[in-house]
Amino acid sequence: MREVIKMLVVLTMVSAVSGLALGFMNKITLDPIAQAEFKFAKEPALKEVLPEYDNDLVKDQFTIKEKDGTDVVVYPAKQGGKIVAVAFESSAKGFGGDVWIMVGIDLEKDILRGIGIVKQSETPGMGARMVEEPFKAQFKKDFPVSSVFAVKADGGKIDALSGATISSRAVCGAINDAFKFYQDNSTQIKNPQAK
Repeated sequence: MREVIKMLVVLTMVSAVSGLALGFMNKITLDPIAQAEFKFAKEPALKEVLPEYDNDLVKDQFTIKEKDGTDVVVYPAKQGGKIVAVAFESSAKGFGGDVWIMVGIDLEKDILRGIGIVKQSETPGMGARMVEEPFKAQFKKDFPVSSVFAVKADGGKIDALSGATISSRAVCGAINDAFKFYQDNSTQIKNPQAK
Protein backbone atom coordinates (compact mmCIF):
# COMPACT_ATOMS: atom_id res chain seq x y z
CA MET A 1 0.00 0.00 0.00
CA ARG A 2 2.88 2.35 0.83
CA GLU A 3 4.39 1.77 -2.61
CA VAL A 4 1.13 2.83 -4.30
CA ILE A 5 0.91 6.01 -2.21
CA LYS A 6 4.58 6.75 -2.88
CA MET A 7 4.04 6.33 -6.65
CA LEU A 8 0.95 8.58 -6.53
CA VAL A 9 2.87 11.31 -4.69
CA VAL A 10 5.77 11.13 -7.16
CA LEU A 11 3.42 11.09 -10.14
CA THR A 12 1.49 14.07 -8.75
CA MET A 13 4.69 16.04 -8.20
CA VAL A 14 6.02 15.24 -11.68
CA SER A 15 2.67 16.23 -13.21
CA ALA A 16 2.56 19.49 -11.23
CA VAL A 17 6.12 20.45 -12.20
CA SER A 18 5.45 19.54 -15.85
CA GLY A 19 2.23 21.55 -15.86
CA LEU A 20 3.95 24.59 -14.37
CA ALA A 21 6.80 24.31 -16.87
CA LEU A 22 4.38 24.07 -19.81
CA GLY A 23 2.35 27.02 -18.51
CA PHE A 24 5.52 29.10 -18.12
CA MET A 25 6.74 28.22 -21.63
CA ASN A 26 3.32 29.04 -23.08
CA LYS A 27 3.34 32.42 -21.37
CA ILE A 28 6.79 33.43 -22.60
CA THR A 29 6.17 32.26 -26.19
CA LEU A 30 2.71 33.84 -26.69
CA ASP A 31 4.00 37.29 -27.66
CA PRO A 32 6.77 36.11 -30.04
CA ILE A 33 4.30 33.76 -31.76
CA ALA A 34 1.73 36.56 -32.14
CA GLN A 35 4.42 38.88 -33.56
CA ALA A 36 5.59 36.25 -36.05
CA GLU A 37 2.01 35.49 -37.10
CA PHE A 38 1.40 39.19 -37.72
CA LYS A 39 4.64 39.71 -39.65
CA PHE A 40 4.41 36.66 -41.89
CA ALA A 41 0.65 36.18 -42.37
CA LYS A 42 -1.42 39.21 -41.44
CA GLU A 43 0.88 42.05 -42.51
CA PRO A 44 1.24 40.81 -46.13
CA ALA A 45 -2.55 40.33 -46.32
CA LEU A 46 -3.13 43.83 -44.92
CA LYS A 47 -0.80 45.37 -47.51
CA GLU A 48 -2.70 43.48 -50.19
CA VAL A 49 -6.16 44.76 -49.21
CA LEU A 50 -5.52 48.31 -47.98
CA PRO A 51 -4.60 51.47 -49.91
CA GLU A 52 -1.48 53.48 -49.05
CA TYR A 53 -1.63 54.58 -45.42
CA ASP A 54 0.44 56.83 -43.19
CA ASN A 55 -0.37 55.37 -39.79
CA ASP A 56 0.76 52.41 -37.67
CA LEU A 57 -1.87 49.70 -38.17
CA VAL A 58 -0.90 47.82 -35.02
CA LYS A 59 -0.94 50.93 -32.82
CA ASP A 60 -4.26 52.14 -34.24
CA GLN A 61 -6.06 48.78 -34.30
CA PHE A 62 -9.25 48.49 -32.29
CA THR A 63 -11.51 45.63 -31.30
CA ILE A 64 -15.24 45.23 -31.77
CA LYS A 65 -17.11 42.58 -29.82
CA GLU A 66 -19.67 40.67 -31.88
CA LYS A 67 -23.04 39.62 -30.48
CA ASP A 68 -21.73 36.09 -29.89
CA GLY A 69 -18.86 37.49 -27.77
CA THR A 70 -16.17 37.07 -30.43
CA ASP A 71 -13.62 39.87 -30.66
CA VAL A 72 -12.82 41.17 -34.15
CA VAL A 73 -9.65 43.22 -34.56
CA VAL A 74 -10.10 46.06 -37.04
CA TYR A 75 -7.06 47.62 -38.73
CA PRO A 76 -7.79 51.21 -39.90
CA ALA A 77 -5.80 52.65 -42.81
CA LYS A 78 -5.47 56.40 -42.38
CA GLN A 79 -4.41 59.17 -44.73
CA GLY A 80 -3.85 62.53 -43.11
CA GLY A 81 -5.44 61.33 -39.87
CA LYS A 82 -8.68 60.24 -41.56
CA ILE A 83 -9.70 56.57 -41.78
CA VAL A 84 -10.12 55.78 -45.49
CA ALA A 85 -10.28 51.97 -45.34
CA VAL A 86 -10.33 49.14 -42.86
CA ALA A 87 -9.33 45.50 -42.85
CA PHE A 88 -10.28 42.65 -40.58
CA GLU A 89 -10.26 38.87 -40.59
CA SER A 90 -13.12 36.53 -41.30
CA SER A 91 -13.25 32.77 -41.54
CA ALA A 92 -15.33 29.90 -42.81
CA LYS A 93 -15.03 26.12 -42.83
CA GLY A 94 -13.15 24.82 -45.86
CA PHE A 95 -12.30 21.29 -46.96
CA GLY A 96 -9.15 21.00 -44.81
CA GLY A 97 -10.19 23.22 -41.92
CA ASP A 98 -10.94 26.87 -41.31
CA VAL A 99 -9.96 29.33 -44.03
CA TRP A 100 -8.96 32.73 -42.62
CA ILE A 101 -9.04 35.72 -44.94
CA MET A 102 -8.29 39.41 -44.55
CA VAL A 103 -11.03 41.59 -46.01
CA GLY A 104 -10.34 45.20 -47.01
CA ILE A 105 -13.19 47.71 -47.28
CA ASP A 106 -13.08 51.24 -48.69
CA LEU A 107 -15.04 53.39 -46.21
CA GLU A 108 -15.82 56.24 -48.59
CA LYS A 109 -17.40 54.04 -51.25
CA ASP A 110 -18.48 51.09 -49.04
CA ILE A 111 -16.87 48.63 -51.45
CA LEU A 112 -14.66 45.59 -51.17
CA ARG A 113 -11.02 46.48 -51.86
CA GLY A 114 -9.92 42.85 -52.05
CA ILE A 115 -9.04 39.82 -49.99
CA GLY A 116 -5.84 38.27 -48.71
CA ILE A 117 -5.46 34.73 -47.45
CA VAL A 118 -4.12 34.71 -43.89
CA LYS A 119 -4.30 31.01 -43.03
CA GLN A 120 -5.56 27.91 -44.78
CA SER A 121 -4.90 24.17 -44.74
CA GLU A 122 -6.58 23.22 -48.00
CA THR A 123 -5.31 20.50 -50.35
CA PRO A 124 -2.05 21.53 -52.09
CA GLY A 125 -2.53 22.01 -55.83
CA MET A 126 -6.30 22.29 -55.42
CA GLY A 127 -7.95 24.39 -52.69
CA ALA A 128 -4.60 25.86 -51.64
CA ARG A 129 -4.56 27.66 -55.01
CA MET A 130 -6.86 30.22 -53.37
CA VAL A 131 -3.68 32.15 -52.52
CA GLU A 132 -2.98 32.68 -56.23
CA GLU A 133 -3.90 35.92 -57.98
CA PRO A 134 -6.29 34.54 -60.63
CA PHE A 135 -8.68 33.43 -57.89
CA LYS A 136 -8.26 36.47 -55.62
CA ALA A 137 -8.56 38.89 -58.57
CA GLN A 138 -12.25 38.00 -58.85
CA PHE A 139 -12.82 39.95 -55.62
CA LYS A 140 -11.15 43.19 -56.78
CA LYS A 141 -14.06 44.55 -58.81
CA ASP A 142 -15.50 47.24 -56.51
CA PHE A 143 -18.26 45.04 -55.11
CA PRO A 144 -20.56 46.99 -52.75
CA VAL A 145 -20.72 45.68 -49.18
CA SER A 146 -24.33 44.69 -49.85
CA SER A 147 -23.15 42.03 -52.32
CA VAL A 148 -23.60 38.33 -51.65
CA PHE A 149 -20.88 36.04 -52.95
CA ALA A 150 -21.41 32.54 -54.28
CA VAL A 151 -19.65 30.28 -56.74
CA LYS A 152 -21.20 29.79 -60.17
CA ALA A 153 -22.34 26.26 -59.24
CA ASP A 154 -24.52 27.89 -56.56
CA GLY A 155 -25.85 30.60 -58.87
CA GLY A 156 -23.18 33.20 -58.10
CA LYS A 157 -20.53 34.95 -60.17
CA ILE A 158 -17.32 33.49 -58.69
CA ASP A 159 -15.37 30.89 -60.65
CA ALA A 160 -14.58 28.09 -58.21
CA LEU A 161 -11.12 26.61 -58.14
CA SER A 162 -11.09 23.47 -60.28
CA GLY A 163 -11.68 20.47 -58.00
CA ALA A 164 -11.99 22.71 -54.94
CA THR A 165 -15.55 23.98 -54.81
CA ILE A 166 -15.70 23.57 -51.01
CA SER A 167 -12.62 25.78 -50.59
CA SER A 168 -14.06 28.37 -52.96
CA ARG A 169 -17.37 28.33 -51.07
CA ALA A 170 -15.45 28.90 -47.83
CA VAL A 171 -13.88 32.07 -49.20
CA CYS A 172 -17.27 33.31 -50.42
CA GLY A 173 -18.83 32.51 -47.05
CA ALA A 174 -16.06 34.30 -45.16
CA ILE A 175 -16.58 37.42 -47.29
CA ASN A 176 -20.35 37.28 -46.76
CA ASP A 177 -19.77 37.03 -43.00
CA ALA A 178 -17.34 39.96 -43.17
CA PHE A 179 -19.90 42.08 -45.01
CA LYS A 180 -22.52 41.23 -42.37
CA PHE A 181 -20.09 42.21 -39.61
CA TYR A 182 -19.29 45.47 -41.42
CA GLN A 183 -22.96 46.34 -41.95
CA ASP A 184 -23.81 45.58 -38.31
CA ASN A 185 -20.91 47.68 -37.00
CA SER A 186 -20.30 50.33 -39.68
CA THR A 187 -20.95 53.28 -37.35
CA GLN A 188 -18.36 52.10 -34.83
CA ILE A 189 -15.92 51.09 -37.61
CA LYS A 190 -16.10 54.51 -39.26
CA ASN A 191 -15.85 56.36 -35.95
CA PRO A 192 -14.11 54.11 -33.38
CA GLN A 193 -13.67 56.89 -30.80
CA ALA A 194 -17.45 57.34 -30.44
CA LYS A 195 -18.11 54.09 -28.58
